[in-house]
Amino acid sequence: MAYNVIWSDEAIKTFDSNIIFLEREWNKNVVKKFVVNVFNTIETIQLNPLLYKQFYKTKRIRSAIITKQITLFYRINKSKKVIELITFWNNHKDPKKLKW
Repeated sequence: MAYNVIWSDEAIKTFDSNIIFLEREWNKNVVKKFVVNVFNTIETIQLNPLLYKQFYKTKRIRSAIITKQITLFYRINKSKKVIELITFWNNHKDPKKLKW
């Protein structure tokens, strides 16, 4: 059975900001490819949440690379069968600055 997905406010904000950046700096095809990659990755996570590597063990946080520039961080709640999308992180930034 697939897990339900919940988008945190931060995930919504960072997803939207990536879309805005791509629209401004690139073109609609790049935006479309990014969105398709995001939703394909989310679908994969729903079916197999342990597929991607564990990033922060004590908080059950995992990371899935969307593009070479963007990583999706998410948390698994096995008892509730929920995946919480935390943030879409720019890989040029230091992940140690992430606030959980």
